[in-house]
Amino acid sequence: MPETTKSSTLTCPPLPLVLGSSSKFRRAVLDAHQIPYTVQIPHINEEAFGDRLHPSLTASVVANAKMDALLSRWDYTRLPHSILVTCDQVVSWNGEVREKPKTEDSTEKGNHRGHTSRTDSRNIVDAAVAVAD
Repeated sequence: MPETTKSSTLTCPPLPLVLGSSSKFRRAVLDAHQIPYTVQIPHINEEAFGDRLHPSLTASVVANAKMDALLSRWDYTRLPHSILVTCDQVVSWNGEVREKPKTEDSTEKGNHRGHTSRTDSRNIVDAAVAVAD
């Protein structure tokens, strides 16, 4: 009869989660699930990144640009072991990227542009995750 081995479980303290975003909506998701986290804001011009003609690629490019910006100034002495999460969401209408509105009024004007139907509207979300070790 083959010899059985007993598996052992290695436990370690949870790694701190760092949200690389200024989004109050992303913070609300983590808060709703009672996930502890801290916030680091990337401070990038999101409109300068990505191919605005290809919405599906734009979210990925911007999420990775946020990650690069934060890692370039990361304080490894303060947070040597942590998980950094950056995200981006792109809204498109008929294949055209809709930028974030600057005001409530521009939300109505910019997103609808005279259209009442939103059948071809989609959100594309991408995230970049890095574990600092």
